[in-house]
This record gives sequence, structure tokens and C-alpha cells, in this order.
Amino acid sequence: MTVMFNRQFEIFLLLSDNLSFAKTAEELFMSQSSVSREIQALENRLGFPLFERSLKSVRLTPQGMEFKRTILPLMNSMQTEISRIKNKNFHYTQKLRMGFFHIASLREIPQAISIFHERFYSVLPEIHQANLNHLNAMFHSGQLDLIFAVRNIMKPKATDMVKTIYTGKFCATLPVTNSLSTQTSLTMQDLNGYDILSLNGNSTSSSFKAFFDDVTACCPDSHFIRCSTTDEQEVYLRAGIGIALSTEYSFLPDPAFVQIPIHSKYIDTLQSDYAVMWHQDSGDNHVEDFIHILEDLFSCPS
Repeated sequence: MTVMFNRQFEIFLLLSDNLSFAKTAEELFMSQSSVSREIQALENRLGFPLFERSLKSVRLTPQGMEFKRTILPLMNSMQTEISRIKNKNFHYTQKLRMGFFHIASLREIPQAISIFHERFYSVLPEIHQANLNHLNAMFHSGQLDLIFAVRNIMKPKATDMVKTIYTGKFCATLPVTNSLSTQTSLTMQDLNGYDILSLNGNSTSSSFKAFFDDVTACCPDSHFIRCSTTDEQEVYLRAGIGIALSTEYSFLPDPAFVQIPIHSKYIDTLQSDYAVMWHQDSGDNHVEDFIHILEDLFSCPS
């Protein structure tokens, strides 16, 4: 039995319990389309349908019910044996050396590493978090297998591979106590009269500077609090002060904050691409397996 076949069994069993592609995808940190493809591939290999699908419901076919009764005890037995083997004192046989930069890594990377470690328990995820100059130097000296960071500050060479995983959209982050927190979107004029947490000129690109100049012009009644970093913005937010303007992955999820899309003529230039960079000749160290996990995580609604 191949590893892929075993994965399809796991997806089938969870879907047979949930009878919902959306819930199954959420629990497996996959997209609904990925779940559907895996089930269809399993049905093709078996030669019979497992589910009856309609716009309103999903249910097992008679063959699907019989198949579930057949494989469920086998899968339970297999999981028991896998757990027994994993808990023995085996040594790691490989390492996947990963470098991370930006708060976005703290939001999604721990779950990605957990999934990776569950699937490839003989591979040690070796984690390095540092500034981009240091990570780029480590990567190009062969000390890292991959880097996850904002794409425009990576420094790939001709033999390196770079793939965008997610595009972070620009938004306003504000305390739930703010009177604007119930809005679904904001215009520049909506911000007028509120304290605005802006990043100072030394820490922003020309696009950000143009955007904040536009905010200043549209919000003559606002007080602008200049912050050097998003960490400073977060301190003000936790104190219940101001509205921070930044990309959506600038802060960790927090029930005390809400993030609302903001409309501006500069909005298309303010998005940040989060990407993975790895060596083209990475060999058999499971780099691409980890990238596939990241893609599935970032494709799911948060």
C-alpha cells in the first residue's frame, strides 16, 4: 500500500464521518478542491463510487458503507502500530533546515511543522528565525534548505527556486472597542478624526509613503502617531489606542483586534507576497513536501 493510498483512506474516513467537504478540508488543513481530487482519485483506483454528491448533501453509497466497514479496523490497527513505532527511541535520519522571517511565519508555520513532523517523523525540522540578511547568508552558504519570508526581500541566485505561497492584502487593524470595528470595509474618509498609527518614512517603501501621504490628505482631523515598527503599532493597539495600517499578516490573530479591508488608489501596490525560496538541487530532503503543506494551509480560509 503506497503512502498516497493510505492518505486517501484517511481523507475518506474523515469525510465519511463529516459528510461535508468543507469541514473535512478545514480539519485536514486542505482546500476543498484538494479533498475532492483525492476522493475522486481513490474512487477511480477502486473502480466504484464511494459518495453520492448533490448540491445540498453528501452521503455514502452502499459500496462506500461496505468499504468503510472493511478498512476502518485495518486503519485503526495501522495507526496503533505507527504510534508504537514512533514512540520507540529511533534517531532522526534527516534534517530539514528552515529559516523564517516576518510575523506571518508565527501564524502558519507552527501548524505546517506539526503536519510535516506527523507525516515524516524521521526528519527533524530544524528552525532558524533571524533577520533577512542573516537568513540569506545562511541559505547561500548551504546552512538552510529553505526560507519563508516576504518575497521582495529575498535574494535568490540563478539556481534557486522561489514560489509565492500567499498574497497578504492591505487592511486596517483596530481594537474591537473602536466604533469602526463592525464595518466590513473602510474608505480613507472613514478614518478621519481617529488616531492613526503610521509607520515612519525610514521603515516603509515608496508605495507606503505615497499611501500615508494620501491618508494625511484625506484625514485632516486625525492625529498621526509615528511608529518605527509594527511591534510599536501593536503596543498601541493593545492599549486600545489608534488604528494601524499595514498588511494583514503584520499581527498575530487576537480576539482583541479586528482587521478590515481598506480602499485606496494605492492598494494594489501595497500587497505583500509571502514566498518560499529553496535550492533547485535540494535532493531528497522533503523540501517540496513541506511546500505542499504550506500551500494547503494558506489556501484554507482562516
